[in-house]
Amino acid sequence: MKYIYIDESGDIGRKSKYIVFAAVITENDRQLEKAVKKVWRAKPQYHKKGRLHSVEVDDATRIRILSVISDLDITIKFHVFKKAASLPDQHKQYYAELSKFVANYVKDHIIIVERKDTLKKRNEIIHRCSLESIFKKVIFADPHNYKQLQAVDFIAWSYGRVIEQKDDSFYKIIEEKCFN
Repeated sequence: MKYIYIDESGDIGRKSKYIVFAAVITENDRQLEKAVKKVWRAKPQYHKKGRLHSVEVDDATRIRILSVISDLDITIKFHVFKKAASLPDQHKQYYAELSKFVANYVKDHIIIVERKDTLKKRNEIIHRCSLESIFKKVIFADPHNYKQLQAVDFIAWSYGRVIEQKDDSFYKIIEEKCFN
């Protein structure tokens, strides 16, 4: 069974023009979890936070985690969309784009997506968009419980920097694992 872990870079608000979804596809989800734990253990200054988050760590930690990830047997895919400023409900746009990304994998993969909204709000938006069938088997989880999502956070962040700021220095570390 293949596992897919999905996280995004960018936000629903006005800070970014794009939202970048990153997915890590692997048959051995434990290797990804162990890689994150190994880096986290070596960085006691982040233990109080309970997790590694790409926007809260230094460049050395970013490079280290991306380097460790690049040595694993994984495939990385991205889905980028430009936010439409005219759309009144960008949460709806977020889940619609996520559904496009997830739709190809629902049948034969275990899909874990970083939990973004409360269960009530997420279910309401998914229902309004008629996306229940796509998200029925998707697990929305917290990165504290799924360390693999922390790794995907760094991957999404690195590609988000390419899109938003034209800085590919971090993305180059994982580039050979990426397929679009």
